[in-house]
Amino acid sequence: MKETSVIVVSGTPGTGKTRFARLLARKLGINYVSLTWFAMQHDLMKCYDHKRRTYVIDELGLTRELRRYLVTLKGQVLVEGHYSGRLVPKRFTGIVFVLRCDPDILKTRLKRRGYSDEKVRENVEAEVLDICLSEAIATQGSEKVTEIDTSAKPVQNCVEEALQILGGKKLKQIGRYDWLTELERKGRLDKFLTEQTVAWRRRSS
Repeated sequence: MKETSVIVVSGTPGTGKTRFARLLARKLGINYVSLTWFAMQHDLMKCYDHKRRTYVIDELGLTRELRRYLVTLKGQVLVEGHYSGRLVPKRFTGIVFVLRCDPDILKTRLKRRGYSDEKVRENVEAEVLDICLSEAIATQGSEKVTEIDTSAKPVQNCVEEALQILGGKKLKQIGRYDWLTELERKGRLDKFLTEQTVAWRRRSS
């Protein structure tokens, strides 16, 4: 029996993963799995972090349960979550789409969602430092990973770009977005680093 091939969609919160993943899965006619909902359905939430207003997931348990689920399938399935790049077992992964977003636009999106200032800073920091991209490459291998910028394009255009990559009409690319250099170009790198240093000191105190 042919083993399941997973299309992984990862990215910092606010980059548009859910809308992108649902539309891409619909276009491909395949199942869509949200790792957050999957974890909740399988009682894999350790606790709720009231300070950060987010659930803490049992990552080992989630990987184990996800592996059990994937071996029961065949064909393609799409798995979405900001930690999916490091939690989906490599043996199942066909390709990883890491969605990227300009830090200024990401900050606006997260504030619009009602995120606290601390949570906005944490997520913008993660995007600038390429956390989701680095985790995906470390776990899945650079040959399986590609980036898509959602900063200014409608979700339909982002999905069309993904379909072109899947169809071999466009090459996978990584390392396209260097937000640190972009902040420096805008003359905002020193301010960003100062803000993050203050935030790090608060978190460690």
